[in-house]
Amino acid sequence: MSPTWRERWAGHDLRWSIVLVLAVALAASVSGLGNLFAYDDIPIVVENPMVTQLHTPLEYLTDSYWGPSRGNSLYRPFTIIAFGLEWAVGRGSPFPFHLANVVLYALSAVAALLLLRRLLPRGPALVAALAWAAHPVHVEAVANVVGQSEMWAALPMLLALTAYVRDRQAGPLTRRTVALIVACQAWALLHKEHGIVPKTILKPVRDSLEALYEMDYVELAPAAESSGKKKGKKVAESDPALTWSADRLRGELAKLRDEMLHAAEELRFEDAAKLRDRVKQLEQLELSR
Repeated sequence: MSPTWRERWAGHDLRWSIVLVLAVALAASVSGLGNLFAYDDIPIVVENPMVTQLHTPLEYLTDSYWGPSRGNSLYRPFTIIAFGLEWAVGRGSPFPFHLANVVLYALSAVAALLLLRRLLPRGPALVAALAWAAHPVHVEAVANVVGQSEMWAALPMLLALTAYVRDRQAGPLTRRTVALIVACQAWALLHKEHGIVPKTILKPVRDSLEALYEMDYVELAPAAESSGKKKGKKVAESDPALTWSADRLRGELAKLRDEMLHAAEELRFEDAAKLRDRVKQLEQLELSR
């Protein structure tokens, strides 16, 4: 029996999803290939000797983004190296710069798709990736040359997040993934300071869970304040939990702890934090009886 179209699509949906996202990203950005240098492109690229003349790697690593003539602000050495290579390839033409922008944007859209497929079902992930690829908010980053640093930083950040979610959905992070995240962060940081973002996901998961749960202690108020004047979270006078029996209170605590752990496993940390706060309230109520 020959496979149905659904079966054939299931075997190739990732491939066709990537093709579709690439097509939309290219359609949305290809018009920028004819752009010239504009605005900040002039001082950072056209009038910057670190771009118009190739230098040694050490010189790029010790110079600033804007250069000494404009205050030595910002540090993006890999971006300036990329600009220098693009200037050399095009001999001063803006075309290689804009071509690099379009290619980087298309690759970033694919990276967004791969991340979204880790977080959503395939259909919604594709719709979200297509919206990302076509969204006009990205015009500034793609249409002018200096926006290229945004994509040099975004691409490794998306790859790092995808690797993190992949491992966490299966268990703990592997050493290879940690090394990949560190490499992606370094690459992103040397292109633009936005690359600091992936560092937060390297914090040990144990620390994150301890910060969420904090169930190893409950802060109690002095006996004289047991009527409700306590530090930290407290149960409101209108809270129905005040009328619960001890058995019902224990059952509700067990249920909330399970929900909190489940939310944390699914990376829904905001929900887990809210459940944690409720657990601490009920624990205080239980211990004050």
